[in-house]
Amino acid sequence: MYPRRFESRKTGRSGYAPACANEWVRGVCEKPRIKCAECLNRRFLPITDDVIRWHHLADPIAYRRDRRKDQLLQERGYFVLRVLAEDVAKDLNAVLDGILRALARRSQWTAKPEPLGFIRHGTD
Repeated sequence: MYPRRFESRKTGRSGYAPACANEWVRGVCEKPRIKCAECLNRRFLPITDDVIRWHHLADPIAYRRDRRKDQLLQERGYFVLRVLAEDVAKDLNAVLDGILRALARRSQWTAKPEPLGFIRHGTD
């Protein structure tokens, strides 16, 4: 299951709702009379490689937005590490090993910062 963004043309309100295979299907979906959360015919769509590829590769705006989010998080001191869902599905242990290696390298870098050569230590 994954969220899909919506925006109301009438109210301008926006948000996210679970992606549903029956959304707006005549005779099945009763939107807007019945809310998705109360619908007995809802059929959530699974997240797939195609969904992920479309989100990240077919939409350059979404791709740039994700990169900006990464940059903002890094500027605030967070460690950002991205992995592909396809890789997780294929070989979870290899992905976890890679994450552990990246964290180990990061702790080595941040454990003892080396002083820069041009900074004077002590007083004159």
